[in-house]
Amino acid sequence: MGRYRSSRSHDEENQNSKITTKTELDSILKFLQDEVQAKERIVLASQNFGFDAKPNYKSSKEKKAGHNKHKYGDTRQIASEADLLTSSKEQRQCIFCHNFHNSTDCLKVRKMPMKDRENLVEKSGCGFLCLKSGH
Repeated sequence: MGRYRSSRSHDEENQNSKITTKTELDSILKFLQDEVQAKERIVLASQNFGFDAKPNYKSSKEKKAGHNKHKYGDTRQIASEADLLTSSKEQRQCIFCHNFHNSTDCLKVRKMPMKDRENLVEKSGCGFLCLKSGH
């Protein structure tokens, strides 16, 4: 009779272990699904706002050699959630075409020569990278 109890408790432990493992796997799967959905939303939002959603990784050699393309708005950044929320609420007048949208979203400026862009940004008193006034 003692052997039956021992084998029964061993079976219960195995069953509990299987349930725990299944629960852990379900949790991991749910986490991964949430991460994939979040990445998909970022890509969609980035495409809609004209940003490049690819990560901007640089090797240590590139950083040391000074291969840096931060030259007056040439660099695009991925919009954060806060940026996306505030940009939809807050429409400013564009410094390039004077329509009511953020200057970073202007389609007309993409066709302008770089020198013209620089002159307009300088005249407006905005930052060369962020295209916002007040600094």
